[in-house]
Amino acid sequence: MFCSECGAKNESGSKFCSECGSPLEVTSDTGKKALPQEKKIREPLSKKKKMVLGVFLLLIIIAGIGYKIGSDLTNPKAIAKEYIQATIHLNGNKLYSYLEVEGDKTFVSKEIFTQLLKENNKNVSEIENYKITDVEYGSGNLTAKVRFTYTVKNSSEEIDSSVNLIKQKGKKYFFFDDWKISDLSMNSTILKDFTIKSIKGSKITFAGVPLEEKYLDSKASTSKFDVYVLPQVFSTETDVKIVLPMGMEIEEKVTPSSYRNSYTVDFSEENLTEASKEQIELAMKDLLTNLYSNAIQKTTFDEIRTTYEKEGLDLKDLEKNYNDFVDSIVNYSTVLTDIQFDKISLSDIELNENGYLEVEVETYYSYQVQYTTWSGEIETHQSTDNDYMTLILGYQDDAYYLVDIQDLTTYFSRY
Repeated sequence: MFCSECGAKNESGSKFCSECGSPLEVTSDTGKKALPQEKKIREPLSKKKKMVLGVFLLLIIIAGIGYKIGSDLTNPKAIAKEYIQATIHLNGNKLYSYLEVEGDKTFVSKEIFTQLLKENNKNVSEIENYKITDVEYGSGNLTAKVRFTYTVKNSSEEIDSSVNLIKQKGKKYFFFDDWKISDLSMNSTILKDFTIKSIKGSKITFAGVPLEEKYLDSKASTSKFDVYVLPQVFSTETDVKIVLPMGMEIEEKVTPSSYRNSYTVDFSEENLTEASKEQIELAMKDLLTNLYSNAIQKTTFDEIRTTYEKEGLDLKDLEKNYNDFVDSIVNYSTVLTDIQFDKISLSDIELNENGYLEVEVETYYSYQVQYTTWSGEIETHQSTDNDYMTLILGYQDDAYYLVDIQDLTTYFSRY
């Protein structure tokens, strides 16, 4: 057999030339020439193909890990764990995210929520540790209850509790069930349309936020009172500060709820600031000193009328009561000739239906009376005493004015 390329002689049946290595023509049984079958050799992968394959495998691994992590972070147990930890550490930012707050957030802001959370949990027992014990799914896996136990500081007793969740319609991160906290305590945290009523012209601060005119309900307000409607407030104990037109300051705590969705400013000596108490006590001392001084001198009401004249004030009752008061202390056998108020202590204060203040004070005073003995001699007597008195007051032009007289002391002992 000769090579067709180089002409070298080769042994019969050889597939390749022994000289040049070229393929030799082989004659088949039918007498036809056939080329020898070429051995298939697998080409090695290029660097580019290797890189593409490596990236593809890496993405599969990352996707698997990501799905596992996503599932672990979004299941009811994980959501409940976050909620429990936020509650233990009073994490206002995190807990606020569980609330579905829409609309006007002026009085339900994250800042107010965080502040109220701290103030209302000052005396709550500190949770030291907790352990999630079980997760129960409701019908159709639409709800879940995560049970856990915890202990509080200075106690080894385990307390059972639970967190309720509900599955949302959509998916979270496109693939995972979206679970939300559904505790009733969270759903009832916000109260709608809370009203506050106070004497007209008062400056009111609720949860540290001054009430603006846009919250004033003009239909419910009157010539004597302002009524404000707050769109949303937290249903928890909240500080309210009121500065009345007469400068008196009232500080009180109110707890809005479905049973108490309104608040009328309560005037009492208990919720007045010390500065306001001192202010009203000094005003009462001046009013009583002037009133008794005029009465002792038998000054007629017409002579002092301009002192009490105020726009819209009817003086008929005040005039009659003043004249009766004068008669009671100067026209009897024992006549009051001098009185000094040593101390005035606020006992009670209320706002009547006409918007005036009914102020009751306990007075401590020194006095002098003059009387005629059985023998016809004129004697004087000095003493001290205390009594409760009530005056009806208004406020205008940065000063209190007398509206009416009630319960003034008219009896002074000569013994």
